[in-house]
Amino acid sequence: VSVLAAFAHDSVWLYSHALNETLSENGDPYNGSVLTHKMWNRTIAGIQGDVTMDANGDRESGYMMKHIQGEDGGEFKVIANYFGTNKAYEPVEGIQIYWPGGRKTPPKDTPDCGFNDELCSNIERRFAVAVGTIAIFLATGTVMICFIYRKHIIQKKVSVILWKVSPGDVTMTEHNSSLTVPDLNSIHTSLKSSLENMKEKPFSHQTACYKENICSVRFLNVKSVCLNRELLSELKQCRDLNHPNICSFIGACLEAPRLFLLTEYCPRGSLQDILKNGSLKLDQSFKYSLVLDIVKGMDYLHRSPLRSHGHLSSSNCVVDSRFVLKVTDYGLSTLRRTKHGGPKEGWARSKGHWTSLLWRAPELLRESMPPSGTQKGDVYSFGIIVQEVVYRR
Repeated sequence: VSVLAAFAHDSVWLYSHALNETLSENGDPYNGSVLTHKMWNRTIAGIQGDVTMDANGDRESGYMMKHIQGEDGGEFKVIANYFGTNKAYEPVEGIQIYWPGGRKTPPKDTPDCGFNDELCSNIERRFAVAVGTIAIFLATGTVMICFIYRKHIIQKKVSVILWKVSPGDVTMTEHNSSLTVPDLNSIHTSLKSSLENMKEKPFSHQTACYKENICSVRFLNVKSVCLNRELLSELKQCRDLNHPNICSFIGACLEAPRLFLLTEYCPRGSLQDILKNGSLKLDQSFKYSLVLDIVKGMDYLHRSPLRSHGHLSSSNCVVDSRFVLKVTDYGLSTLRRTKHGGPKEGWARSKGHWTSLLWRAPELLRESMPPSGTQKGDVYSFGIIVQEVVYRR
């Protein structure tokens, strides 16, 4: 039975009980206040079990607690039930909760000394903590004062080049091996075949280590890039974006022949990869969470200076290790253009190009689409993604 149908049945059934009692007492069946109070503090047999209403007219609901089983993800399993009628919590036998840090027990409700040390009376310890805090504060303040003048002088220059990545700080990784960017001969030799296969696309992907963090690398398959005012503005706009559902733009190296972008690495892959993975079970709540993440990310993007995405699809939505979905491949419309103002001829004729049109709005198929797209076009693309998620079994 559908949940909505069950709710509708129980609502009508509860109303009928209240109406019958009112009529049996020769009451006014049109008096909403009387009928409402008849529904309070009572229990009826609903289609999915007992329906209990409390003194405030609220239903005492039951809940199921679900947990993803396995470190690499898997299906949701019920680990406990909560019954609102008797305020009882009953764990399911044989199902273990995977707590953070490998613990087998839940964290404490309160710290050992309380949130404000009200459970401890060690004055010496408090004094030592206070002295240490003051010393750290003074030392930090001294260092800041020493460098504040220099920071003020170079503030504007630093803000402009925050996106700039030095090739020497990047170590490429592929098949558990690493290559440094300055070693161009080694890079071009090891990636020659893969780059030739992807040269019809505007970008190709790889991972790299940058400042001890794993990043996603997007190679620009162009010989050179003109750093005009428009591109510099787009790079700064992408660098300034900060939202839990936006894949962070870390920086770019635009010094020929080392042309690539660095973005946040999401090990779960794209939403398209997850939807194609038949071994991963997706229940309704997980699907809802994925769609809600896209809504939050796109709402933030539409309110940002970028205004729109233009190329939204399930392959441009990536999932991190905590199953948080993030929108990526946004902005930098200048890099998608050619000197003729349109896509490259090879890319336009490739299979990948025609596949990407499945997410494009009809009005943008009939005309030459702006490189940055439109907000209405993003809404259409979002609708296609929702269809992919909802109909995934």
